[in-house]
Amino acid sequence: MGDGIESCEIRLEELLQDAQAWVASEDALAHLNRGLRARHYILRHCREYLGHTCFSKKDKPLSAYVATEAAFHLNGYYLNLRGALDNLAWVLQIELRLLPGIDGSSSRGRTSIHLFGKKFINKLDNAAPRLASHVSSMKEWGLDLANLRDPAAHRIPLYVPPGVMTSQDQVAEFRRLDALSGAPEEKLGGKRRIEIMLEAQQLASFEPVFCVTSSEGSKVYSIPRQLLYDHENYLKLTSNVLQWFRGNAQQG
Repeated sequence: MGDGIESCEIRLEELLQDAQAWVASEDALAHLNRGLRARHYILRHCREYLGHTCFSKKDKPLSAYVATEAAFHLNGYYLNLRGALDNLAWVLQIELRLLPGIDGSSSRGRTSIHLFGKKFINKLDNAAPRLASHVSSMKEWGLDLANLRDPAAHRIPLYVPPGVMTSQDQVAEFRRLDALSGAPEEKLGGKRRIEIMLEAQQLASFEPVFCVTSSEGSKVYSIPRQLLYDHENYLKLTSNVLQWFRGNAQQG
């Protein structure tokens, strides 16, 4: 992570501020400021929180509170990442009038604009070929985001496990304690059942991963690897679009 990501975030924030002079339409400015710009700071906050909390292994599991906070920030990140790309697409749609007769006043219009849609990219290619080439080159990444955004929005949310057990010794001891917690009271050795259950939970260690659950089962992702990959692509794409607006304004 470190200075590379942070410097790119700051550069994008400068572009977002300067873009006030390059974007003409009030509707486009609304998507730029109250949409993309607002979401950017949410994304940055989520990235920073997860970086401090969930980017490295820990000997002990996360508390239930911290694991819930981590899942909250992870789901929030991917919901707002897709939203930011939608705002970016609407800025392009409004400023360049790519798809005639489409605006955000109807549900049909709101679902017709998709940054990586074939029709949208074809129209963008007519208006700004170099920009369309860049957007098209990132299409596969953009479409893959649905695997992370859609579960958060519509199905089972992304899950950050508080801890995992990676050795047979851990598993065996967990099973022993789990069985003991349900034994008759005279076999508990003076301990309360909740104490035994908490002791069992503390056998786990934290691994920086999250899970996506679907009808096909669960898939495990590395939090730092996946999040930073997606964040870098978001920063690159958004910055390039705004730089195109700057160059186009300067030429005009």
